[in-house]
Amino acid sequence: MRGNGTPRPPRQAREAGASIRLRSILPYLRNAQQLSSGRWKASCPVPTHGRGRGDVNPSLELWEQGGQLRLRCHAGCASRAVYQALARLAGHSPQPQQPEPRGGSEQSEGLTLQQFGEARRLDVEQLRRFGASDALYSGKPAVRFSYWGPDGQLRAVQYRLSLDGSERFKWRRGDRPRLYGEWRLAEWQAQGVAELWATEGSSDSLTLWHAGFAALAFPSASSGSLAREFWSHAAQFERVCLCFDADNAGEQLLQAVARECPPELRERAFVVELPSGTKDLSELWLSLGGDANAFKAEIQQLCNSATPLIHLQTCRVAETAMLRPLKEILASRELGELEFLELLGASNLIARGCTTLVAAPPKTGKSLFLLHACRKWIQSGLKIAYLSEETPIIWAERMRRFPELGELFLNEVGQAPLEAWVAAIRELQPDVCVIDVVRRFLNLYDESDAAEVSRAMRLFTELTRELPRLAIVASHHTRKTASLRELSVLDASGSHAFVAEVDAMLLLLPTEHPRQRVIAPVAGRLWQSTPPPLCFELNEAGTEYACLGEAEFVARETEERVGKQQVLYALAQLGESTAVDLAEWLQQNEGARYTRQWVQVLLNALVREGRAVRGGTGKRGDAYRYRLPDDDSATLQLCSSPNTLADLQSCRNGDTDFDFEQQLQQLQQGEFALDDTEGEQLRLVWREAAARGFPPLWVGDLFVRRGRDGWCEALPLIAAVAEQALLLLREQPPPPPPTKPRQEQLFET
Repeated sequence: MRGNGTPRPPRQAREAGASIRLRSILPYLRNAQQLSSGRWKASCPVPTHGRGRGDVNPSLELWEQGGQLRLRCHAGCASRAVYQALARLAGHSPQPQQPEPRGGSEQSEGLTLQQFGEARRLDVEQLRRFGASDALYSGKPAVRFSYWGPDGQLRAVQYRLSLDGSERFKWRRGDRPRLYGEWRLAEWQAQGVAELWATEGSSDSLTLWHAGFAALAFPSASSGSLAREFWSHAAQFERVCLCFDADNAGEQLLQAVARECPPELRERAFVVELPSGTKDLSELWLSLGGDANAFKAEIQQLCNSATPLIHLQTCRVAETAMLRPLKEILASRELGELEFLELLGASNLIARGCTTLVAAPPKTGKSLFLLHACRKWIQSGLKIAYLSEETPIIWAERMRRFPELGELFLNEVGQAPLEAWVAAIRELQPDVCVIDVVRRFLNLYDESDAAEVSRAMRLFTELTRELPRLAIVASHHTRKTASLRELSVLDASGSHAFVAEVDAMLLLLPTEHPRQRVIAPVAGRLWQSTPPPLCFELNEAGTEYACLGEAEFVARETEERVGKQQVLYALAQLGESTAVDLAEWLQQNEGARYTRQWVQVLLNALVREGRAVRGGTGKRGDAYRYRLPDDDSATLQLCSSPNTLADLQSCRNGDTDFDFEQQLQQLQQGEFALDDTEGEQLRLVWREAAARGFPPLWVGDLFVRRGRDGWCEALPLIAAVAEQALLLLREQPPPPPPTKPRQEQLFET
């Protein structure tokens, strides 16, 4: 065994030239689990994953195709780095000629600051003074751009991995886009600089800095949401020049920035258009051979012909082509890997940049479910916006119980125009926005009108284009026919536009267990990542929600466990009985809706386990009859201490002189003896149960059957949960007053 607990691979698997197969590497992976699609997920073995903390929530997906291993780390680790880590884990020798497994992101050999400076004809030492530096990303060289705020605090880090390609930029995990160069604002103001430039991309701003211009950079064409922040800085300058890339994405960024320009700044803002055939300022710098004087002269000519922003059409159509190849569009927007947010222990349900609709029947606890999800997200450092229809007094009570909810951004008013809600979310830029319930904030006159719903929903869903790291979670109601047996997108109430406008739909449905809920994905655009229905359970104290696993297996285990305990209880009351007798008795006395077939299944399982005995032939006139074993092992298994068996046996035989103090004394002996405090707690439980006529009680998974006998049998196990049992008992109603016994009939009629 290795130090980390994984088995050491055999020698033949460690020889040079051995290829990695899925079945051979699985035993050495942590948290390996097969998905419903047949693929596997496990913790990523790359040492630098999670900033060196490791892969806590498994994000590595593995499968085989054409006899070769395929893999993808959804957290962004390079496929080559993952493959090399797997090779080391399995004991393979490094093979430079080994082909890299497909399925990951584009890879390159990395980029150094020296290479970047030479390619852009920028002085490397000056770049270092401006804050750029060499770094490593996924084990490869990269150029690090640090985004400091106006106060000098580091706010974000962006890595440049290559000079070109669709994935040349990566943000540090957890960081969101910011304006590049904010930390130099105080320096320019002290120097009396009168003109500020706005560019697209940090490279263009670094180029302008080399020529002596003051410039702030939008990190990408999709970062138009930073426009308000830019104009708040631009107000300090006499003249503002906007110069973005000469393509469709740059035109969209210009329109977004122009829309947010305050009226008082429009007269001093100008749009600078680059010479024909020049894509950006960096390209103009290169065309002039990196000559700062020639560059300044060219910039001066462009400024003389600049267009005042006040004359710019709000919706000007770009002169470039409206349709472009997908790879070019993605390269201009710097989209990262698809990132899922953990939902109470479950992954692949809530994705950043997507809108998810959670539909549930009224009063089934969808707000409680979302509340606990928000608690976990806040604890992990995420910013949460919550549009709630509930009153502040309810939220005050919730915050008293869960203080971390004080970090939640909540709506102060209940009614406002839809555009106001969208603008507030756009300005806040949260990681998650919860809308509970969605039709309340859409201000709909008729939720069955598809056109009306579509127009309203579109404003929310379009936010994910402006804020690519925003996850929108909207709660909704279901129709009365919604059930786990027939899952359908038609289960959402109102118009189908509710489902059509979102990226994924989840159903939150109740189960037979009062504290369990099932999340069932029924529609989505990410089918390769959609898990099967999952079961979540709220603990008895109501403080934690957790994912128990796939709903099918959890429900079956819960139903069988509870069913067996109730059948044993019925056998103890009736004695030898048939399946029909037991089913009828359970329906009449315990309110259990068990069919004869289901009771028969439970009885067969109890017989196989030795907890019940079957007699008869099962033929007509001689039906199978069931009883407890002679030693009553089904009841004796409730006891953890063999010293109490004699007393419990006398209790089952009807001995009313059962000495509780004697059994308590026995429970206070032995290796796991109860102390005086625990003994006093158990004594209080016994007195409360006696005062209420020894009622039936569920304490977690422990079922205490009705009557003194049932409490006698379960007493050793109750000692472990005495505090919970005492609280539950005090919620029970007092026993009814005794009634006059019925007179027996003396003669037959």
